[in-house]
This record gives sequence, C-alpha cells and structure tokens, in this order.
Amino acid sequence: YRYFYWSEQLQQKPSGMRALGWCLIVPIASKLTHFLCPSPWNQNSQTLFFIYEVFFVLLAFLHESRLVRSNPLTDSSRTWLRKVRQFVVCYYSLWAFADFLVLASPSSLPQLRDFGFFLRLIPNILYYGGLVPWIILKKPISHQ
Repeated sequence: YRYFYWSEQLQQKPSGMRALGWCLIVPIASKLTHFLCPSPWNQNSQTLFFIYEVFFVLLAFLHESRLVRSNPLTDSSRTWLRKVRQFVVCYYSLWAFADFLVLASPSSLPQLRDFGFFLRLIPNILYYGGLVPWIILKKPISHQ
C-alpha cells in the first residue's frame, strides 16, 4: 500500500482509494492462482509467497505504465516514479528468487533451501527499512 499510496500522490488528483484498489489486486489474484495450483503446490505457503511476488513485479510495471499514460506527470515526477518502482521491483524480485530457491531445492540439498531463507533477509531489510529513505533520497529538487 505504501508504494501505491506514494505513487498516487504524484497525480494531480491523488486518491487513497485508488491506491487501496491497486494493492488488493495481487493478494486476490495470487490467492486464486494458488488455489488453482495442483496439489501439492497449493499446500505450501512458500508457493503462495512466490506467486504473490511475481504478480507484484508484473503489477508494478503495469501500474507505472497506467499512471504515466493517464496523468500528465512532469519529467522529474516520471523519473522519480521509475527510480522508486525499480527499488520496489528489486526487493520483490529478490524475494521471488529466494522463494524459488526454497521451493526448487531438492531434499538432497537442504543447504540450498536454507540459503533461500537466508537470502530473504535482504529484501526484508529493503522493504522494512529502505523504501521511505529511498523515496526521500531520490526525490527531485523540484518536488521539495
């Protein structure tokens, strides 16, 4: 929600409700997809995380494209949006890769599974501690 709410503020008529709508797409779509996955995939919560992360990466690109197309953003706002979207896509992609390692690890290589769980620490740090500082750091001078 933080990302969508922030990006909506770049518009002439920002709306928290639009941001809420955007942030509901991935949980609903990923839960439906997870439900439709063949067993035993749908019994593993890590699969749900993986689906969610991949869907969010795709949605971030769609959201940016729609936002840029439907709103006259300044060049600096468009650049700021792209930089923040890249950061968000980076940590969601890292989560997806880590979950892929967890899911794809053969039972003969438990170290690979453990590494996947360890790797999740990086996007966790970026998500919980990096987004707001990144937004501030990348803020163009014209927005101050």
